[in-house]
Amino acid sequence: MSPHTAKNILLSTFRASVPVVGLSKSWTKAGALYSLQPDYSDVGRQCGEMALRILEGATTSSMLPEYPEKVTYSLNSRTAEYMKMEFPEKLLKGADEVY
Repeated sequence: MSPHTAKNILLSTFRASVPVVGLSKSWTKAGALYSLQPDYSDVGRQCGEMALRILEGATTSSMLPEYPEKVTYSLNSRTAEYMKMEFPEKLLKGADEVY
């Protein structure tokens, strides 16, 4: 997705008061209501653990897919205000970033 495409998506949904879930913090900063981001350091740790299991003899076909264990989120309070929405205080405090 290009920056031009993202801008058009955010503008059209913002004008229609339809909240968008962003793909990253930059989307949230640009106007998405919120976004979820994996903790990439933790994903690296998970990959290392999987590699160790393979080195110890596990086959890749015997391993189940793993999902990020740690996820952070960012919120856009200005977008929420425009759309007449409110984030609970607990949600605001837990956010990685609030714009």
